[in-house]
Amino acid sequence: MKSSTPTLDQLKRAIKIAEQIQNLEAEIAAIFGAKPAPAAATRSASGKSTGKRPYNFSPATLAKRAASKEKADAKAEGKKKTKKSTMSEAGRAAIVAAQKARWAKKREAEITAGVAVTTKVKKGKKA
Repeated sequence: MKSSTPTLDQLKRAIKIAEQIQNLEAEIAAIFGAKPAPAAATRSASGKSTGKRPYNFSPATLAKRAASKEKADAKAEGKKKTKKSTMSEAGRAAIVAAQKARWAKKREAEITAGVAVTTKVKKGKKA
């Protein structure tokens, strides 16, 4: 399966096309006497950012990141996904029974100690 991560040559070509679009937009704006649209955050041929970004990666770093992502994707492609473990009905029933026994023991201890037994009252239903 081919990775969707662009290669360095593809990234360079995309940058050139983006710069050409910006130049054409500036020419159109000059013809009609309007201000050009604000430049998108792209990189110039020198690798410097032409817009505001929270990060500034050089083309070499971008290429390294792309190569690393391709390698990780290829590695992950061969692995099988592990099935999420689920509890059996018998196991769940055993846990429920044990919890009910603990509640009964606590209730019995409260009764013998003379503490008021708290019970749940369903809201919205009147007797």
